[in-house]
Amino acid sequence: MKNKKDIIFYSIILGIIPLILILIYLLPKNYTNIFIFNFNHPTIISIFFSNYTHQNLGHLCGDLLIYFITMISLLFVETNKKRLYAFSIFAFFIYPFFLPQIIEFLFSLFKIPLSLINNSLGFSGIILLFEGYFLYYLLCYFYKDFKINRFRIFRGEYILKSIILLALAGLLFYSFFPERLITSAGKINTPVHFVSFTLGFLFPYFYRLIKRINK
Repeated sequence: MKNKKDIIFYSIILGIIPLILILIYLLPKNYTNIFIFNFNHPTIISIFFSNYTHQNLGHLCGDLLIYFITMISLLFVETNKKRLYAFSIFAFFIYPFFLPQIIEFLFSLFKIPLSLINNSLGFSGIILLFEGYFLYYLLCYFYKDFKINRFRIFRGEYILKSIILLALAGLLFYSFFPERLITSAGKINTPVHFVSFTLGFLFPYFYRLIKRINK
């Protein structure tokens, strides 16, 4: 049964979710425009689907590449599948409804005019949640591995594994945290990326807290 659940879950996160992104991108522009969140004319549909919408191929391919790297890396270090299922439901179906409010709050906090971005779209907010979650479990993974293999940390296999995982974490982090707050095209929303990353990192604490309260 567990294997069946895992296969379904992997099929969703590695197959169906990317397919949805591609299909939305391939829709005619008059349809995708309905999905793009506009701060002056918000709708329930655009609030949710703007997180799965891309207007150019480079943006889509970049998000998909980082998403696949993040998810495959995460599946390697996360062993608690129930927690990952709960987090995935939150990331894919609940968090998108809160992103516009987060954007507005952060832009007012940093005194950045919303006119600089006007519209909001892209999968990066959700990806950053998974990146934060991945970083948390990467640190847990190293801690547990060190406790078990503390006398073998200088062996080639351990060093190589550590270098690969840390390099992946560094690549993922850098890809969404450029030096400039907003690019000239207004496409990179760094404050929101940071909040998404932080929430993903803190999710395991909230998950454990809720489990303790419900006991």
